[in-house]
Amino acid sequence: YTLNDRRNDPRGGLGTAFMIPGFLLIIICMKNFHLLSYRNLHAAALAIVVLMSFLAAKVDVQLIRKKTIFILLPLLLPYAYSVLILANALPDSSQAKVYPTQVISKRYTSGRGSHSELTLAAWGPEKPGSVEVSGDIYKTVRPGDKVCAYLRDGALGVAWYRIDLCH
Repeated sequence: YTLNDRRNDPRGGLGTAFMIPGFLLIIICMKNFHLLSYRNLHAAALAIVVLMSFLAAKVDVQLIRKKTIFILLPLLLPYAYSVLILANALPDSSQAKVYPTQVISKRYTSGRGSHSELTLAAWGPEKPGSVEVSGDIYKTVRPGDKVCAYLRDGALGVAWYRIDLCH
C-alpha cells in the first residue's frame, strides 16, 4: 500500500482513506468540545504532525523522494488537534463551573453542512457570541430562554465548555 495515490502504481492508494477520517474527527470535536483558546495546543499539534509525518515517511519512502510530504503536513493537522482536544476533554475529571446565560437569538444554516447555532449573552470568561449546539438543544430553546455553559479545566489544562440545558 501507499499513502500517496499515484497513477499506474500497482499498490493500493490509501491517501484519501487516510485523510477523510481526520477531517470528520475534527468536525465532531469542534462541535462537541468548545475550547476557550487553542493557543496552548499549537506547539503540541505541530509535534504530533511531525511525528505522524515521520511515521508516514517510514511507511512510504516515496513521500520524501517526491516531496509530497509537504502536502501531507497540513492534512495531518486535523488529526493532531483532534487527539489533543479529546485528550483534554475525555479524561477531564474537574468540577464544572456552571454559568447560566441567555439565548439572544438562534440560527440554523444548511447546505454543505448543517449548523445549529445559538447567540448567547456574555457568561463567565466569554463575551457575547455564537456557539454551535446539538439539534436537540437548538429545537428546545427559544430566544430569551436560559441555557448553561459548563466550563471545565481540561485534563491538559486547556479550559473547555459545552452548552446544555440548565439542570
